Amino acid sequence: MEKNIYQNDIHIFISSLIEKAISLNASDIHIDPRENQVYIRMRINGNLHESGYFDSDLLDLCIGKIKVLANLRSDIHDKAQDGRFYFMSESTGERVDIRVSIAPTFFGENCVMRLLRPQNSKYKSFTELGMTEKQIKLYKESVKKSSGLIIVAGPTGSGKTSTLYATLKYLSHGKHNKNIVTIEDPVESAISGVRQIQVNNEKDFGFKEALKGILRQDPDIIMIGEIRDKETALAAIQTSLTGHLVLTTVHAPNASSIIPRLIDMGIEPYLLSSSISLILSQRLIRVFDYDIGLYGHRKGIFEVVPVDSEIREMIHKKKTPYEIEQYLTTNGHTLLRDACLDMYSRHITTAEEINRIALDLQS
Repeated sequence: MEKNIYQNDIHIFISSLIEKAISLNASDIHIDPRENQVYIRMRINGNLHESGYFDSDLLDLCIGKIKVLANLRSDIHDKAQDGRFYFMSESTGERVDIRVSIAPTFFGENCVMRLLRPQNSKYKSFTELGMTEKQIKLYKESVKKSSGLIIVAGPTGSGKTSTLYATLKYLSHGKHNKNIVTIEDPVESAISGVRQIQVNNEKDFGFKEALKGILRQDPDIIMIGEIRDKETALAAIQTSLTGHLVLTTVHAPNASSIIPRLIDMGIEPYLLSSSISLILSQRLIRVFDYDIGLYGHRKGIFEVVPVDSEIREMIHKKKTPYEIEQYLTTNGHTLLRDACLDMYSRHITTAEEINRIALDLQS
């Protein structure tokens, strides 16, 4: 009886933790075990904030309950596991999908829960994302093409998925009448009119295997969640060269670094120059409300670069990110640093936030 009461207390604790995260509009909950205590942190507007702690003796019970909710193996403690469950919020009445990642650490199992809320899954327009009118025009010209490779770059949490989902929403509109398929890890939210496939690496069904299968189903547009290795990159390039529009992401600090990053993976320059039609890089910058003295929502800043004949030639010659950036600056492209300075000059954000982004761009 006492054990059941204890288990019920743990369930109440986890529910209250999620409710608190919802009230703070947090995107992630971190349960972080340390030497004597387990710290709770929440990611709000891109930054982690301490949100309490509990005794280490309760860690196994807490993680065990989350594993049950996410349909994970409770008897495995030395391997990473990923799952998901949904939570009905008593405070808002909404259903929140929760993606769970559990990994072993020195002091016990660490857990990160990502909250995928309906209000945050509404696909924004390109203007709402933060693109300028000029950038929207350039971007739409590229995504309307019947073939080519479009690459979106940025670190984790920079809004890449939001940009791709907004693009798919735009392309799935009735007037385009396209067969659109995505390969994701994981599928973050459903998009009407789009077939979404989730990879399963444990069953040898990765990006490459999924792509091979869907090519037999007559797709017009394919979104590949992320290029992580040479095999996936080659598959994306070959697909774009055979008459498909391919959208994907890669981790790179800015647009000028995308090409060298792919070459470092082992991709031949001639394949890149013949396939890539547009490169885009982005960040999320916190908007500062000067009336109340606090940061509020976040807004995207972008580099949108159609690949012209000059850039193709630079790819062939394996030019450095610095040389590519110099060309972009000379030809009037708005770089991320320019967008940062514009936000500061218009009193949309602070010098502190600009410096944070500037340090990130140097990584």
